[in-house]
Amino acid sequence: MPHELVALLEDRSDLEFQYGEAGYLRVWAARRCAEFFNGYRFAFYLPNAIPVGDNGRGRVLVYASGDHGPGVYLASLADLDPEELLWIAPDLEAKLTRGSVSNE
Repeated sequence: MPHELVALLEDRSDLEFQYGEAGYLRVWAARRCAEFFNGYRFAFYLPNAIPVGDNGRGRVLVYASGDHGPGVYLASLADLDPEELLWIAPDLEAKLTRGSVSNE
């Protein structure tokens, strides 16, 4: 698991980040990551993805390997299809601190 994620998840509560006028991300505490992994059957639908948060609009933030290689992606909770992953940043640190993101 990426070191910046481990550092964030050591906190027991979710972390919420606002960016721009409409941007929002919530990084979950470790307990919630496990709940989503099991509850949404990530091992079956996205076996190489780790759910770590959400955008408050029905998409889950995952560490995965997709079209852009390893990185942070958004996946729709309505359709956990590996072909539908939306790349947003090379890592969580880039997303949260440097603003290196795609439009979501």
